[in-house]
Amino acid sequence: MAIVDLDLLEALFDLAPGGVAIADERGRYVHVNRTYCEMFGYTAEQLLGRTFGLILRDDDKFHEAAYLRRALDNDCTAPDVWRVQHADGHLLTVRAAFRSVCRPDGSVRILTVLTDVSALEQATQGLQATQQALIQLNDSLERQVTERTRALAEFNHALSRLSREDALTGIANRRAFEEEAAEAMAMATRYGRQLSLVLLDLDHFKLVNDEYGHHAGDEVLREMACRFRVLLRTSDKVARWGGEEFIMLLPETALDDAVAAGQKMLQAVTASPIPTSAGDIVCAFSAGVVEWLPGETLVNLVRRADEHLYRAKRGGRAQLSWDRHLTEPTLFSLVG
Repeated sequence: MAIVDLDLLEALFDLAPGGVAIADERGRYVHVNRTYCEMFGYTAEQLLGRTFGLILRDDDKFHEAAYLRRALDNDCTAPDVWRVQHADGHLLTVRAAFRSVCRPDGSVRILTVLTDVSALEQATQGLQATQQALIQLNDSLERQVTERTRALAEFNHALSRLSREDALTGIANRRAFEEEAAEAMAMATRYGRQLSLVLLDLDHFKLVNDEYGHHAGDEVLREMACRFRVLLRTSDKVARWGGEEFIMLLPETALDDAVAAGQKMLQAVTASPIPTSAGDIVCAFSAGVVEWLPGETLVNLVRRADEHLYRAKRGGRAQLSWDRHLTEPTLFSLVG
């Protein structure tokens, strides 16, 4: 039979890296090792005979009896991580393992082994705080990226719109009109459809600027653009061609219908003076109307319309000039 060397066991008990304590069935310390004392800042003499309630947090002391019962019952559901209190009042986080043992004389001893994991807990909390901060930073960066992407998209959209829109009147500019006209001509070529163009110039517009001022002139141009948009179909294209010139492309429209549309616009414009900050201004325009010839370029189509526009100007203004496939020109006038 092996002989138990009690001195060796005692030395082993005292040298254990974890805090080891033995308590009786009432929870009183009967033996503690050096590590346990160092862990809680007590001497062995201060601990022996006292209950383990000494190391419980103030909020947990009320549960001392329940904790003791769980230890005596070897309750495996008991938590293995505890917050306990040092002699100087600061809190520790320990990992605990316990076992109650019944001795031959019927008494019970509770063996508890504690490992101080406070530093690990602090490191874990630090990592969790860092992780949360990183998550928040990432969310913030994602929001910034989203906002800047949206702002950039809006800026690009606005830039694209401005590059195709006349700044004064809000209708299409020459660049946009040329692109739309190219598409309309391609469709007309593909499906054999008719297409007409109206090029008009406000009459005596220099006199408007000279007499009423450039601000009033700008108001006239804006109002003209609004009226043209109202009078034309949604499928028609209208743009400011330059200065006081406007151009209109009328898809699926023969020359007669384009002339009728031009006459309607001229009658509407002359019938209603344009209100401006400088007073009401009566305006009229001269226009050239042409029908697109299959295979004809926009440059040539506009050139023909321009020729008719100046013929209308020379004929007395406030009128339309057009022809049918380059035959004898025709004039429509609201005067005399």
